[in-house]
Amino acid sequence: MRSTFRKKRRVLPILAIATVATTVPGVSAAADNSPLSPYLLRTFAGKCLDVRGSSTANGALIIQFHCTGGLNQRFGFTRYPDDTYSFVTADAHKCLDVAGSSTADGAPIIQYTCTAQPNQRFLRVPPSSRKFEIRTLAGKCLDVRGSSTADSAQIIQFRCTGEPNQQFEVG
Repeated sequence: MRSTFRKKRRVLPILAIATVATTVPGVSAAADNSPLSPYLLRTFAGKCLDVRGSSTANGALIIQFHCTGGLNQRFGFTRYPDDTYSFVTADAHKCLDVAGSSTADGAPIIQYTCTAQPNQRFLRVPPSSRKFEIRTLAGKCLDVRGSSTADSAQIIQFRCTGEPNQQFEVG
């Protein structure tokens, strides 16, 4: 028994180091900095959220595009104690962001250096459902502009309507 206990104690510090090494850069220490686990986020059209042009620059638009599985379509997350999330791009390690901290319908969703500010924090509604809305702290939903099913349709924030173009799923 005693040697088993010692083995477990030796492993724990290694696990703690691995978690710290994979946290998202630029995110507040108050967050539950989960390891970056890159997921695809699918839209109602069966397409994936995508950083346009695989850009790593601040201000790059978030669009829907046919799923390729590339890093520009993979998002990790950081969960905060208030059950909000930041979605982090796997290639640039930048956060989804409501451009200009806007509260207006139609404001574009972009990637930007992570700051943990309210315009980069979102709610998943309902929190444990397969299909869910991604709500901004301004009470708007991420939305595929114009309910488009086309590649390159822009992701914006818009008043929540419950329509399919505001439904996402991890895929």
